[in-house]
Amino acid sequence: MPACACAEPRTMGERIRQLRQQRRWTMRGLAGMTGLSASTICRFESSKHPIWADDLAMLSKVFGVSMDWLYWGGVEVTDG
Repeated sequence: MPACACAEPRTMGERIRQLRQQRRWTMRGLAGMTGLSASTICRFESSKHPIWADDLAMLSKVFGVSMDWLYWGGVEVTDG
């Protein structure tokens, strides 16, 4: 049975994809905002590439979410 579209993303890659798609950003657009390549974003989303701490910090800042939530999932508490 397919998972509900509202289900909590289980992997960091799924969370990155969900955030990007919610904002209607392309991989290329997100790459331009972060200085990463679109292929790197693709590998992050498919969990085929490790994410370094500085990339995680940059993605969390661009998305406006905590590094903890992006890495671990669960309930997000945002600043402000």
